[in-house]
Amino acid sequence: MARYSDIRRGGELKYALDNWINHMTDYENRESGIGQGQERGAQATVYVVPFMKDLTLDEVVEVNVTATHLADLRTYITAADGAEVIEAIGSKTPITVTGFRAARVTWFRNANKVKTVATSKVTKLKYLKYAGDRSACPFGRAADSDDQQDAFNAVRAQLKAQAGLAVNRVSLVREKFAA
Repeated sequence: MARYSDIRRGGELKYALDNWINHMTDYENRESGIGQGQERGAQATVYVVPFMKDLTLDEVVEVNVTATHLADLRTYITAADGAEVIEAIGSKTPITVTGFRAARVTWFRNANKVKTVATSKVTKLKYLKYAGDRSACPFGRAADSDDQQDAFNAVRAQLKAQAGLAVNRVSLVREKFAA
């Protein structure tokens, strides 16, 4: 048996779906978002060892990261068990793995939980938008036996220990290999 709140939520979702369909089909009249974003910032090249692909002992995979994000997260990733981001390869050989996307940790933080009510341009529904800083950095395994989830949990524990943050969210984008 459905609850009244479920029925009302169904109406809201129908409204959002109709707005989304109109947005997608009204392509010609939609205003362009080109040039509306922020600059990505200076990029840094780092190296990782994938969790799901075995490489030879002297091979690493080259990935890019925003330099400021690397500075924000480098210490926490290297302090965590099982996770590693390499900045200087030394005698290792960088290789290209087609379709590879490194595992990535994202850290969203805000000291005073400032939020505003915003309205979606697509669905026209209201939502809470939190102000804050976000940093994301790729990471790989430190040893052959390291597990992606365990390494992420260790990084998350390092980041969650930071004091003075009203909002402190840490998320994982899993490693991917496209066929």
